[in-house]
Amino acid sequence: MENINFCSRGIHICQPDNNKSCAACCGIYNFIDNSLDAVFERLGRNSLSAGMSDLSMSHVKSHSKKWRKRDNDEQSRLFPVIFNCEFAGFIDKEKNKAGCLLHPCIHGDTRFIEIGFHGVDMCLNHFCPSYFCLTEQEKLTVILSIDHWFLYGLVITDIDIVKCFVDNINNSLGNTFDPWLIARSQDLKNVFADFFSFKLNWPFADSKKRLFGKYRFYGDEYEINTIPYEKLGIQKSVYTPIFLSLASFFNNSSEVIKAENIIKSHVQRAVAEINRMCVCD
Repeated sequence: MENINFCSRGIHICQPDNNKSCAACCGIYNFIDNSLDAVFERLGRNSLSAGMSDLSMSHVKSHSKKWRKRDNDEQSRLFPVIFNCEFAGFIDKEKNKAGCLLHPCIHGDTRFIEIGFHGVDMCLNHFCPSYFCLTEQEKLTVILSIDHWFLYGLVITDIDIVKCFVDNINNSLGNTFDPWLIARSQDLKNVFADFFSFKLNWPFADSKKRLFGKYRFYGDEYEINTIPYEKLGIQKSVYTPIFLSLASFFNNSSEVIKAENIIKSHVQRAVAEINRMCVCD
């Protein structure tokens, strides 16, 4: 069984286990270039510059002076309302866990984190909406399915895609499945991991517009993207929350049907494996 970390809000989705973490609230995905390579490079840069064991106050301030404005100018930042923290980096040697390089858990006090843009209270006491909106089943489904920090952060903060996929599986089963089944079956884990990987490789993703999930950005403003089903001559899909989370764009109704079949096949694979395991038990 996996060792899951807990905090005052239940499952600690920021640092759920020893293999991965989420630092989305630090702005690591809030860049115009938020590809894996670009995010990895920025976190590595911060880790080398600001994550040294002999950290000093002058060192921290120097790093902040060099990168804070650069990481938050209009050429870099995707959504101006969200701040990109220059102290987000890798907090382990293996570079599997992204987090705050100034956190008191690393340095033993709050002197350094006070230099951060948000200050001590926000950085130490903030809980993202996923803590409150996702059920324990939904949180564990993501945690037990995804091993890589980059994909984990993209998925655990995307409430719509998690809820819609898990709800469709529960509805097909006629009950709420036990997410710990994922830890017992590599086949089941693969189904969920393959589905969540669509956050990286969805064939119908709109690459032409400035989208991040379901959000479309216009300078300081944003709106929720829509799918024009009526214009496409097709009924609204039950998978619409998933399509929006994946920044989908469809040229015609045939593409919508293809996309529905892709999602449906993953639901069916998950249901079949869960039923098989329950029969065997």
